[in-house]
Amino acid sequence: MFEIFVHRGGTVDWRGSLYEADGTTPIVLAATDKVRVKVGRGDQVSAPDLDILSGTATANSSSVTIDTVGVAATTAAQYTLRLAQADTALLTGPVYEGLIAVVDDSETAPADAFIVVEYFVLHVLPALAGSKGLT
Repeated sequence: MFEIFVHRGGTVDWRGSLYEADGTTPIVLAATDKVRVKVGRGDQVSAPDLDILSGTATANSSSVTIDTVGVAATTAAQYTLRLAQADTALLTGPVYEGLIAVVDDSETAPADAFIVVEYFVLHVLPALAGSKGLT
């Protein structure tokens, strides 16, 4: 588990590596696998506040990019999560839960298995004067 801090209305890039539950075995992605990030509050029964799938940016330009797919037994797959300012501006609470999952295209039972590999806490801080653009 890790933490990300962002000012409301700001942009943050987070780079990470994907490991199995033991924390040491690298996850290697196939070319058709996806990384999915969800951000919301634990009391939500509807859609999360943010749901980002690699290869498909949100309408406000938040994205997940697979930087490397990894190498078996030696190097974990790496990704970059971008939470864009127009999306963080919509997050009103101070604390959100997040998860990172691999959507495994090779799985057939169930198809495209959703495998959670990491959890995080997103802290949304009030915007400071002068923390956006040139103002």
